[in-house]
This record gives sequence, structure tokens and C-alpha cells, in this order.
Amino acid sequence: MYYNDRFYYWNSASRETPTAPPNESFYVHFSDANQRPPKKFASPYQPNFTPQSMNQKHEAVQRRRKMLNQLKRDELSNRMERVDESVRNYHAKRTHEWLNARHQVIRDMHEHTQKRDSVLRNRLQKLQAHNIQVDMRAEMLRYGKFLNSIAWAHQNQLQNTG
Repeated sequence: MYYNDRFYYWNSASRETPTAPPNESFYVHFSDANQRPPKKFASPYQPNFTPQSMNQKHEAVQRRRKMLNQLKRDELSNRMERVDESVRNYHAKRTHEWLNARHQVIRDMHEHTQKRDSVLRNRLQKLQAHNIQVDMRAEMLRYGKFLNSIAWAHQNQLQNTG
């Protein structure tokens, strides 16, 4: 009987733990060693250091270092250009927004002062018309008082003579 139908073999008579079923992959196959002699290029590499080769390598290292430094400078200058451009764009945008806001405030204040001036002119015209009416009524009251005083004086004269 197979446990999990694949990997383990269950021996029910001995009550042992499951073991793997017999398989050829567990056997090690041995063969005789190869009898050919080793190849000559299999020896370890031993570099030949000469002053000329060392100078050439040193010059190559210097060239690579200069090239890498130049690449770093170019990258940094490109980054700085992008930063400068973004800062210029930011300041231009903010300046433009500020100028637009300033013009809007000036325009609103101009409209407000014009409306306020028209309201004040209307109020002044109404007050002037009211003052004219008040002056006319005051003049009529003075004239009425004058007429009353004449009538009173005339009444007194009639009572005294009469």
C-alpha cells in the first residue's frame, strides 16, 4: 500500500514508519576513471608582470577614473540644470500667480470704489434733495409763524381798540 500514492511505502505488518519504495535513483553507479592525460592548458594561470604592463594597466585605470569622473560631472551638471530649470519654472509660475492675484485684487478694489462712489453720489443727491425740502418747509414754517405773529398782533390790536 502506498502512502499518498506516490512517495511513501507503508509496511502494515511491522507497524514501522513510512519508508520510500525501492527505486533505481537511490543506487550509485560507479565507472572507471578516465585514462587520458590532463590537457596542458589546465595548469594554473601565472600572469607575467612587467613594468610596461604595470604602466599600461595604471594608465588604463587612470583613463577609466577620468572617464568615470567626467560621467559623474556630466550627470551632476545635468541634474543641476534640471534643478535650475524646475526652480525657474516654479518661480515663474509663482510670480505669474502672484501678479494675477495682484491684478485681481486691484480690479476688485477698483470695482468696489466705483460702486462705493456711485452709492455715495446717490446718497448725496438724495440728501441734497432732502435739504432742499427741509429748507422749503423751514421757510414755510417761518412764513407761517410770521403770519401767525401778524394775526396775533392784529387780534391784540382789535381787542385793545375794541
